[in-house]
Amino acid sequence: MGAGGVLLIGEYSPDLNRFIERCEHPLVLVDMLHDGESGVVTIDNFGGIGSVIDHLIELGHHDIGYVGGMDNPGYRERRVSFEWKMAYAGLPVRREWICEGAHPERDTREPVTEILKQSHRPTAFVCCNDWGALGVLRAAQGLGINAPQQLSIVGFDDNEGASFMTPALTTVHVSTEELGRRAAQLLLLRTA
Repeated sequence: MGAGGVLLIGEYSPDLNRFIERCEHPLVLVDMLHDGESGVVTIDNFGGIGSVIDHLIELGHHDIGYVGGMDNPGYRERRVSFEWKMAYAGLPVRREWICEGAHPERDTREPVTEILKQSHRPTAFVCCNDWGALGVLRAAQGLGINAPQQLSIVGFDDNEGASFMTPALTTVHVSTEELGRRAAQLLLLRTA
């Protein structure tokens, strides 16, 4: 008996297009952006980043840095959302405060350390995922900068490791159960 359909879940891969082209069954991508014929169920990156910027502004932040690469379409969408929301709020996007690292955290720690050594530095960082936030936290701790008293750090995804960080990480919650439920519903519709 052949497969009725495929739910593809996991880390983004540059080989995604090749997989999609070769897949002979109805396909639904879960939290992977793609413009092709496959179904896609993803999170609201724009709304999530927008709520983070609103929260930081309410806390009095205007100097906000960003951590997140452009190699993953979802992270690219989060970066574009950050830049748009900052412009909409009338806040500058300082290129020197954007770190391309995101995963693993060591790729973030060193460049963020250099940003935090500047005389005029961000008072907050928005990170495209929780691993990037961990890198920012470690960079701050290495320089004796206390979070959240001296530097606010916000992650994205609310992965299970976020609750083990000290101090606890503020992060955008992503309901993986809801993503899975909606993806399964869409796949059932596509295979009916």
